[in-house]
Amino acid sequence: MPIQLINSDKVYELQIDGSIFKYKKITEPESAAIRKKYTKRGEVDDNAVGQEILRRKFVGWKNVLSADGKPAEFTEESIMQLPPTVLADILDAIIKIEEGAPSEKK
Repeated sequence: MPIQLINSDKVYELQIDGSIFKYKKITEPESAAIRKKYTKRGEVDDNAVGQEILRRKFVGWKNVLSADGKPAEFTEESIMQLPPTVLADILDAIIKIEEGAPSEKK
């Protein structure tokens, strides 16, 4: 199969436990710029890099509930209230190299 270029405008979906998370892929120049922004004295702040990538490339969700069981509004604050494992899966999907069919986790 031929190599396919990254389309950083296309919205992909990741399904986890009945919720759908919408994201866009990150290109190498975008990733490099973010890493440079959060590098000081040769040390990269990986946590800040991950949060910046999520702010730029995580674009929405469906079927996510707030702590009181109501539909959760998609905001920067609510993103950071997702379980860490879910955030890690979304970040992994954003930076994943290969293009292809939407990812799915159960």
